[in-house]
Amino acid sequence: MMPEKQIVLDHKENIIISTVSKHGNILNQLQALLIGMFNLAEFTREEELAIFNPAVKEASWNINPTTMFLGCIFDWFAISLVSYLRLVKLVHLMEIHGWSVSDLTKKHIGKKVRISGIKYITSVAPEVYIWRNKIAAHRAATSPDETDSFNLLDYSTMCNINYDSPYYTVLSIKIGGDGRGPLGLKPWALTETFERLAPRFWPEWKLAPFHSDEGAEQ
Repeated sequence: MMPEKQIVLDHKENIIISTVSKHGNILNQLQALLIGMFNLAEFTREEELAIFNPAVKEASWNINPTTMFLGCIFDWFAISLVSYLRLVKLVHLMEIHGWSVSDLTKKHIGKKVRISGIKYITSVAPEVYIWRNKIAAHRAATSPDETDSFNLLDYSTMCNINYDSPYYTVLSIKIGGDGRGPLGLKPWALTETFERLAPRFWPEWKLAPFHSDEGAEQ
């Protein structure tokens, strides 16, 4: 009998799935999420390339149809990335412990999966995880927590995409600072995040690069 093909899900932590047939549903969902994230990143990169000028360092926060749509894209990407990382950790735990989906109904196993998942996500992309929790999955103002500051609640109601050459980002332009509490959020750029994580998780997926007028990559 031929051995099953191994799949590497995390090249840094060496998360390798050997029993592929056993985890087919999760692996298919990971592929679906990756396809979705790549398309979101690809669209965002196209918008970045459309306004990129290597001779000009620009930072702006404008509300227009492009940034409004990119706001949705950032939210979709954040939700998808967190789901992707949760599934990577889940299938890793199932692989090393020999668990099946039915084992997840056991309280101690469910708790371990939840805690391990959060620890893994915050070690990979903490800024995206916070964004997912306070902006993307639901706006903080729609479900305020007693620890949420006025600035965070106010910010969560805004269109919040800005351009900081060469990336569309969130929070690269400072807001608040008026004594009404910290935002508790961190800056991040969608395409920069996708490319930074690519060698670790999806090395064969590439976005179009930035180029200078002379044709050198930036």
